[in-house]
Amino acid sequence: MNDSVIVVQARMESTRLPGKVLLPLAGKPLIFHLLERLSSIPCQGLCVAISDAKASDRLNEILVQKGYSVFRGHPTNVYLRFLNAVKKYSASVLVRVTADNPLTDCEAIKKGMQLIHEQDLDYVWMTHCPVGCGCDIFKMRTFLSFENASLTEEEKEHIVPIFRNRKELKGMPVSCGFPKEAEQLRLTVDTQDDYQQMDQLVNKYIQQGSLELDRVIREKISSS
Repeated sequence: MNDSVIVVQARMESTRLPGKVLLPLAGKPLIFHLLERLSSIPCQGLCVAISDAKASDRLNEILVQKGYSVFRGHPTNVYLRFLNAVKKYSASVLVRVTADNPLTDCEAIKKGMQLIHEQDLDYVWMTHCPVGCGCDIFKMRTFLSFENASLTEEEKEHIVPIFRNRKELKGMPVSCGFPKEAEQLRLTVDTQDDYQQMDQLVNKYIQQGSLELDRVIREKISSS
């Protein structure tokens, strides 16, 4: 897994909930909860790829002060931003995580890193998990091969369609191991309502002494 690089996609210019990645959860910015979780994964590097728009200047300052590696790039062409962010690494696997998902499943990331090698895949996605707990994993060589390709605006902005639109590429899901009902749950922060629910959830479990994803999901399923 040390031949992998984890890149977190972040910006402050969200239209539905501006500045959401710095909203407080249990006394610290949302993005710090995610980065602390990701730091437990053995990898070659953990980098936050943020927009170079002025609106993200404060995010850059806060991340740098905390000692995180930051790359600033194109605000809407996320493929280009990631492309330039990973060039300093020699990793063979790229893990893409979005910063509005503080409860991303780190154990599933480890399984995905292993699977992409074992099956010689171009990309891996996650199943059996709530919205907001998964991520995408790409073979670096395949990712870099699109540098000079003619990409659609959707592909530039979201990256994943680059892989799903090309049937010659080999992809496979990795199961997060939760019950099928977990896919009906929502653990992302995209709206004010999402944020309020996440804030209540994080505070509740931290006060109880443990924010274990497995426990959170199983209790939410049993109460729904």
